[in-house]
Amino acid sequence: HGGELRHNIEFIGPYGQFSARQALDGFLLFPRGFSLVGFGAVPPSLWFVFVLLQYYLLFPLAYVLLLRIGPLAFAALAMTLSLGATYWYIAYLDTTAAHGYVWAEWWLFHPFDFAFGMSIGYWLVRRPPWLDAIVGRWPLALATAAGAIALHTLGGTIDTSRRIAWVSAYPLEALGLGIVVLLVAAAAPGRLMRSSGAKLMAWIGVISYTVLIVNDCVRLVNHYLVIQGFGYSPGWWFFIIFVYVPGTVALAYPLAAVLGLLPRAQRDVPTANGGVAT
Repeated sequence: HGGELRHNIEFIGPYGQFSARQALDGFLLFPRGFSLVGFGAVPPSLWFVFVLLQYYLLFPLAYVLLLRIGPLAFAALAMTLSLGATYWYIAYLDTTAAHGYVWAEWWLFHPFDFAFGMSIGYWLVRRPPWLDAIVGRWPLALATAAGAIALHTLGGTIDTSRRIAWVSAYPLEALGLGIVVLLVAAAAPGRLMRSSGAKLMAWIGVISYTVLIVNDCVRLVNHYLVIQGFGYSPGWWFFIIFVYVPGTVALAYPLAAVLGLLPRAQRDVPTANGGVAT
């Protein structure tokens, strides 16, 4: 194994050569939903952008449905669709790795992920009494969070190599994580949330998507070092600690600015009575 750098770059990709075809598939995004080669196009971390585009196209209709039937029924309907479509896929179609991209890339198989996020946004804006009742009593909030973490853990421990396990594994993870996000977003910020550590995590969270994109590119260098036999050597550790991690974060920040992911500074707007609105 090993060889020259160009050889390793060409063959190091997860699904074959890093070629002009893969580069084009990665740029166009939509080929990821139609072939395994397209699904693994560089950078692989962009695989879910194609399914996000589908969600955004469906959002206007989904939003009307959310308002008509309410957030709880809306999320339950999406959960039913996720479970039913995944069961149909597993029971009647191929679930091997050669066709797994179909399940990953098309909205029909996991609409609950997006729909539950829409419901969470609705609850955060409308502030129903039950939400304030939960976050206003820390024993109840902790118990709810513990139950949500248990749901997420249960979904993560299901053996997805068992064909039918796919039906419930991922929806349980999304449900548990979504409940935790709802609790954290709805709660009044306490000492922990105002700490420097929490602020650092929030800052990294804002650029986490571009960290994922940049990481895929820098990871090729790491793969090359491992293939050449430098894994866990002093030089490899130096690269990981002083180049890989800080360099990824440093490059991700300007990329996040270009993509418009950074929060904009609030501006004061004069009001009719001479006051200022933020």
